[in-house]
Amino acid sequence: MADMTQKRHGTRGVLAGRLALPLLLMLVGVVALRAQELPTAPGAPVAVVPAASQNESEAETIARCLRDLRSSDVEARRRAAMIIGKYRVPAAQEAVLACLRDPDAVVRRSALVSLTEEDRMISPAARQEVFRLLSDPDVHIRRIASSMLGEISVGLGRVVVIPGRPGPLRPGVPAPPAMAADAENREALLAARALNEALGDDDASVRRNVLSAARFYPGVLDRARLERFFSDPSVEIRVLALQAYASLAGPEDERVDALLPLLEDADPRVREELARTAARLGAAGTAILKTLSRDGVLGVRIEAVRLYAAQQDPAALPLLIALIRDEAVPVDERAQLLRVLNVYPAAAGPVYDELADNGPAALRATAIRMLGTGRITGTKERSLAFFIDCLDDDSDAVVQAAGAVLQQRQDELSAAALRQLLLKRNPEARKLALRCTARLTPEEAGELLLDACLDDSVPVRQQALQLLVARQIPDWRDILMVSLEDSNAAIQQTAAEGLMRAVREPAVRTALTSYLERCTEPYLKQRLEQLLAARLPPVPGAIGGERVQPPVRIQPLPARPPVRRRVVPRR
Repeated sequence: MADMTQKRHGTRGVLAGRLALPLLLMLVGVVALRAQELPTAPGAPVAVVPAASQNESEAETIARCLRDLRSSDVEARRRAAMIIGKYRVPAAQEAVLACLRDPDAVVRRSALVSLTEEDRMISPAARQEVFRLLSDPDVHIRRIASSMLGEISVGLGRVVVIPGRPGPLRPGVPAPPAMAADAENREALLAARALNEALGDDDASVRRNVLSAARFYPGVLDRARLERFFSDPSVEIRVLALQAYASLAGPEDERVDALLPLLEDADPRVREELARTAARLGAAGTAILKTLSRDGVLGVRIEAVRLYAAQQDPAALPLLIALIRDEAVPVDERAQLLRVLNVYPAAAGPVYDELADNGPAALRATAIRMLGTGRITGTKERSLAFFIDCLDDDSDAVVQAAGAVLQQRQDELSAAALRQLLLKRNPEARKLALRCTARLTPEEAGELLLDACLDDSVPVRQQALQLLVARQIPDWRDILMVSLEDSNAAIQQTAAEGLMRAVREPAVRTALTSYLERCTEPYLKQRLEQLLAARLPPVPGAIGGERVQPPVRIQPLPARPPVRRRVVPRR
């Protein structure tokens, strides 16, 4: 249904842009698309709706359609039913509801298709008609109506059938004294009855559509009807039935008994879904999870152990650790299992220690992060030196994990430790050292930043220049003016951007004026030209024996032109 909705929306977007013609002129394309989307019986005719007159007003079109709907000609009523549903005026909407009850199936089908083409919430009255059409004699109408169940659930709210009550209720709402007189509950009761009757439809597509939409109506479907689908030949139907079954209310022990035969289901997809269903039954489903945790298929076993261990049952811990250590289990699956291991903090430490030293890169990274937080106590003492050494690892994931730990614990890093980071071969480790200089004194930070200005890596040198300016390290202007002569254009640009804040100083202005002649970045060049062109006379006053100028008022620059992207034409 999601795919059908996307196609409809895309078609409407294309049609709306054609010379602003009325929507009615495009009905032929819309109906053709709907005919392709909806299942039809072999040999079933597909009617094409003629376009309305280009000169006809909306009121005239509606009046003509209302007149045609009173006709005895089925084809005239069919055309009118397809058109009238496009209008929101009360008379048109009432006419659509009447069309949904037309004695001719073709008219009913056209009106239903007309409803599906509109990008708006279906009214409560029309929603009731869709539920009623789930039992229509025409199979094509039942297919269309059942495919709309997700859409019409919007605005209906959650409906739950409470055993022993005369009808469904919204969760947490006590039964009113006169439920039958309550319009909302009457609609909910209609929905529950219609959905359960549709579960027994002769058409497999209708049954599948109802089961697929069960998540929008939790607890509504009848337990006995769902249990019959556990032996359906279709794997998809058995899986959908299990998903709907998990949301039912009632005694959990009784529902577990009905699930036991599925332990022998031949398809592992069904057994995986069985594990998820059993987990939602709480303690009653634990026996099923225990059995599936020994399943011969690895995927089923992983899912069962994951859900079983999440219940914090001590008996599940050895099974969980065995899967985490099993090299036959995909790394991403083992990473997911590690998250479950965190519910056993006392037992997680040794496993994380083992993985941090010898595990695959992705698992090592996870273990390093967890050990670095201090929430998991390992068997080894992990000092900051361990995480610093991890920055030399060949795996980017491990380097990032160690860097994240060090940045979180930067208050523990001394100037000597940061200088050690500056010697690492990985540029990211050296950039990390620069980011962690915030807690150092200006003198300590200045020494590190000056060394970093000579780094082989351009990004490291750029970051060092930016931090020199941000922290106002002594002599930062001189360092940046020297960097204007660097052989790398990116370093020159970074230095020029930093010097802009001191543009009123004569030496800086002279250096920037010289750099302007070789600046190759258009936006930076334009900004420099504007700054250097703003010459204001000095004002009385002196700082250090020199006259200073007031702050230069800079006119806003035009925004950078947007990057042009090639637009692929819609097909």
